[in-house]
Amino acid sequence: MDPATLAFIASALGTGLVAVFAKLAEKGLIDPALEKGLEPFRNLLTRGYDGKKDEARLTKALQAALPAGEANARLFFALSDLKADPALATRAAAAVVEMTGDDPARLPPDLLRDLKLDDAHRPALATALFKLRAELAKLEGYQEGIRYANELHALNRLDGLYELVAGLAATVTEAEGGKALRVQIVPPDARTLETPYLKNLMNEFAGLPLEGRSKDDTLRPDDQLRLERVYIALNTSERRLILSPLPEAGKPLRAGFEESPLSALRAMMESRRLVLLGDPGSGKSTFAQHLCLCLAGARLDPNGDWPRRLQAADAERWELALYPFPIFVRLRSFAHDTDSLPDDVKQAGQAKHLWAFIQKELANLGRAGLAEHALDLLENGQAFVLLDGLDEVADPARREKVAQAITHFAYKRFPYARILVTCRVKQYPLNAKGQPAAPWKLSGFPVITLADFDSEQIKAFVTHWFDELYARGRTPDPEDKRQSLLAAFAARPELGEQLAPKPILLTQMALVHAIKKLPDSRIDVYKECATLLLWEWERLKARQSGRGESAEDVLAELGVPGLRLSEVEDALDGAVFEAHVDGDPEIPAEKIRRILQQEVFVKLHGLSSDKAIGCAEKFIVEWLRGRNGLLVPAGEDSFAVPHRSFREFMAARFLREHRLANPDTDDEESWTASGPRLVRSDLDQWREVFRFTATLDSPPEAAQALNELCPDQLTHDPVEVQRLFLAAEVARDVGARTLSARSKLGKQVYDR
Repeated sequence: MDPATLAFIASALGTGLVAVFAKLAEKGLIDPALEKGLEPFRNLLTRGYDGKKDEARLTKALQAALPAGEANARLFFALSDLKADPALATRAAAAVVEMTGDDPARLPPDLLRDLKLDDAHRPALATALFKLRAELAKLEGYQEGIRYANELHALNRLDGLYELVAGLAATVTEAEGGKALRVQIVPPDARTLETPYLKNLMNEFAGLPLEGRSKDDTLRPDDQLRLERVYIALNTSERRLILSPLPEAGKPLRAGFEESPLSALRAMMESRRLVLLGDPGSGKSTFAQHLCLCLAGARLDPNGDWPRRLQAADAERWELALYPFPIFVRLRSFAHDTDSLPDDVKQAGQAKHLWAFIQKELANLGRAGLAEHALDLLENGQAFVLLDGLDEVADPARREKVAQAITHFAYKRFPYARILVTCRVKQYPLNAKGQPAAPWKLSGFPVITLADFDSEQIKAFVTHWFDELYARGRTPDPEDKRQSLLAAFAARPELGEQLAPKPILLTQMALVHAIKKLPDSRIDVYKECATLLLWEWERLKARQSGRGESAEDVLAELGVPGLRLSEVEDALDGAVFEAHVDGDPEIPAEKIRRILQQEVFVKLHGLSSDKAIGCAEKFIVEWLRGRNGLLVPAGEDSFAVPHRSFREFMAARFLREHRLANPDTDDEESWTASGPRLVRSDLDQWREVFRFTATLDSPPEAAQALNELCPDQLTHDPVEVQRLFLAAEVARDVGARTLSARSKLGKQVYDR
């Protein structure tokens, strides 16, 4: 090996390594326990590459890493190009840092190509880069960078560094007047293949499925609200220290970092593979759909408006080298397709099963040759597979098989494809160390959880929502609507601080406020939102996308003539009420199944017990497990609501409609007697249920319940004082004047 050329290669790699380590520090989560040991790392980033200090050491490391013989000569010749191509040298340095093993599959496809090496040289190059990494781990300054990379690797946060570095090199270039962005152009022949498919994706995801409250409503496409115009960048629950200007010499490393929330977009850009968790209605699917929409738009028109929509507070622009080809898969549909994913319990899920399903989807939405084109993009790291709704695969065994197929697809078949999987938090349990614990875990996939909206995100969403309504001719005064809704949130902390931070509940309230006005009464807000969440949300989505079924369709398929939504809703309320009585934090599916069977299908419709249980189970599987936003799966055999207050509201509906047996006398009581009795038994458990029930009924009935709750002669007992405060809250909810004016008893209670 020529010593001068070897020194040039070492110099190019050294400069690249400093750039990669800077990106690594920006990417990573800074663990305070690591801070003291990172001082040499900080010094390296501060001083940059120093030929006098580093060249000889790096040259020696490079000599130790390169193989002997003919393979050495070929690799040496290929690497000699690095000295004339700084961007390529930086990418090679990133590949070194990511090379935690010598598996040839870990080599980025484009690096091998741009070094003018073929597949025959892949094993030798992989081994050389892995050995070079081991040598760097012995060099002061560089060893701390490798050590920190190892920490990130242990957290599954290292994969994806290469693409970020490659993106920086590919998209930012020097130009007159400073730095400029390069635009990635899809070749004309590829554009011809992709255009119909990408336009189909954009048509599917562009319109919001929230256009009307009547199933007969119809809107022209131009009247639909646009997802990209109301979308708010989502944050995750993870906070990180972002690299601000590097600290001055002598100052602690932490002084050079600022804490901020990690956005979902940045988490996705930094990770080749990612599991995105969230509570029901937290925006998981919306994030995936918006990302798919924007990537499709940017791929069709990179000079248009779509690229700028791929932004967040901690991501000013799209930082990858190109806009990857988006492939959107609903995992529920994949699991149901036994042609693609066989139902043989002895056969594990494999990459070929997921690829078979993707081929079908591409054939349905694209043109001949698209699948072969997508295959090439997947193999070369130029495609993005968005796998939505692992939790919507109801059968645990089937879900495990889907996860096996995803894992095999990601690691064995397409190791450089970008993959995002969305799932509800409860269906992807983590152990005490934060590692996935379920049989359907995706090993090696980093896990990130969406956060609630903060106050600024709430304001931004409300502004975008009403601006878009105005643009579509749907409201005459967006500013009045915006101000009045935000004022309602400010005046009513229960709405602004508890419900509005949940994206799905904020959307419901904005939708109600857009159609008329957010009701002044607390109870009417819950009525409107509960109906939307339980029955209308999925119907509107089904009508918008042309996929799926409405609640009416699902009930009709049960084959029970005359079955009404109200009957099923009352049964669900009954299950929630029973769970509340028992103190269960979740609603067992067994309660729902039993009450539907006995109270609806047997008692009201005269079905046999066997047929009734079949109908109950079908409703749970077909509707509750994936098609509503009110009563959603919490575990494999339990359900929960998006906020505790909805549980209390549903329990209150049941309490108001049903007479309960007094446990002391066995006499049946109306809620005006049973409600106060329950409050006296446990004030904390029944306070909000009692408030809701009182406002669901008439003022005279509320007065009767308050009279039962608060005796004529009050003492200074602390418990009685708390009940008095509850009575005052109910009087405020019902309306003090209304309460005293509507009945003699009401006036007596109010005066008391």
